[in-house]
Amino acid sequence: MKQKVRLLVQAGIVLLVAVAAASAVLAQNQVHMKLTNPGDNVLAGIYVGPYYATIDGVPNVPIICDDFSDETYVDESWNANVTTVASNSPTWISQRDKLDETQQSTDYAEVAYLAEQLMNPATTCKNLNADCAGDIQFAIWNIFDPGAPLDLLKSSGLTNDLANARAWLNAASMNAGLSSQYSNVLVYSPQSGSSPPQEFIMVQTPEPGFASLLGVDLVTLAGVVLFVRHRIKKRASPSA
Repeated sequence: MKQKVRLLVQAGIVLLVAVAAASAVLAQNQVHMKLTNPGDNVLAGIYVGPYYATIDGVPNVPIICDDFSDETYVDESWNANVTTVASNSPTWISQRDKLDETQQSTDYAEVAYLAEQLMNPATTCKNLNADCAGDIQFAIWNIFDPGAPLDLLKSSGLTNDLANARAWLNAASMNAGLSSQYSNVLVYSPQSGSSPPQEFIMVQTPEPGFASLLGVDLVTLAGVVLFVRHRIKKRASPSA
């Protein structure tokens, strides 16, 4: 029976090593992307987020565009560097617009805040108009390309959407907080020489971190060992 306990402990160690390896894969900073579906939301004649992409073979990943001045087409593919908003690492747009560290941190925090609102329409948009996602998208675009997105809404006669987009920009300015709190928001910056030169972001669904997984696995392993020990003790007891 001691041999069985030893084998269970060894199996648990192998499991923890596998979890660590998976975490390392998730932390990789380069991916291959392909835009597969523009979604169903349209405002001012433009598709607005979320869009859907295949990222390193994973299909139907919802992504949001934060770059108004460039274009991406369905079935177009490219390589991207991946960072988090919290890291405040250099991105395609921060280099394009020559943003200093403070401005980059502020702008991406507001983009991340708005992206979270766009990805949670049941809560965010329940009391707003049908173009809620589009209004948020245009607000996101206006952060890095100020003026042009709102001018398009104005020239299209979409006065309500224009007012709503401005309201979302104000909300982001007041409520976004620090960029360091958005470790769940990924930034996909196209690699140098890659086409299209357009940036996307993705709001990750909260998942347990490696430390949490480690704790769960250790608790599970301890339970198995205690169960085996209990069986050993019970079998060693004299029969009634």
